[in-house]
Amino acid sequence: MESKLERAAPGGRLKKAVQPPAALETSVDLSTLDEIAKADRNLTIPRCVERVNHEKAIATLKTALADACAAGDRLKGLLRKEGLLK
Repeated sequence: MESKLERAAPGGRLKKAVQPPAALETSVDLSTLDEIAKADRNLTIPRCVERVNHEKAIATLKTALADACAAGDRLKGLLRKEGLLK
């Protein structure tokens, strides 16, 4: 059965109009009207966004912080060596 939206845009013109740019294809979720209807018209963000592993994110942040501190310490050492920092 053809939907109102499909009748309003015959020949796939609507689908072409809502295609995401190539750079966004991995972050855009296009749903058909049937998929939306099957989800009880639920368009909430958790349905479309992948879950974050908080433990992994915190571990990555801690590693980045440690690397930044080590780089800062190396910079201070070089500046002291050159007499630019006391």
